Amino acid sequence: LEKVKDAIKLAQLTPSACNRQGWRTRIIADKSVLENVLKNQNGNRGFGQEIDKLLLVTADLRYFNSDREVFQAYIDGGMYAMSLINSLHYECIGTIPLSGSLTEKQDANVRSILRLDDAEVITLFIGIGNYPEKCQTTKSIRHEPVIEITDEETDAPGFLCRGGSFMGQSLSC
Repeated sequence: LEKVKDAIKLAQLTPSACNRQGWRTRIIADKSVLENVLKNQNGNRGFGQEIDKLLLVTADLRYFNSDREVFQAYIDGGMYAMSLINSLHYECIGTIPLSGSLTEKQDANVRSILRLDDAEVITLFIGIGNYPEKCQTTKSIRHEPVIEITDEETDAPGFLCRGGSFMGQSLSC
């Protein structure tokens, strides 16, 4: 667990709105708790039993202005989760991100199992473990980025471009 804790500390450097860092990470190491939580997550069929430990990333709504930052907890929590996954890879820990989009009943079950505070929103689960010597992985088509440029040189705001520019260098438009 020391490498996991080190990865969590590294991910803590993730930027957040006003540097509030309203996220929390729970390490679920107890196998019976892990199994009960995974029963309420929709994307682990066929491999969930192979997950060694489970991380849960939540964000605390009390860190955000409720009338104008309604999605900020998910944005900050998502950015932190991405940094955490990269930090875990840095520590040579295998990861599988698992959606935190649960039904009302599943959310209530997970909250009960893990005794989550009502002010916390579930952002993402991350299954972690050791890499096998050989493994199969899905292959996804990677799309070219779509970059929107608005500046004094374009007539229309939101000029769409495949490519863009970086540090003054054109990346083809």
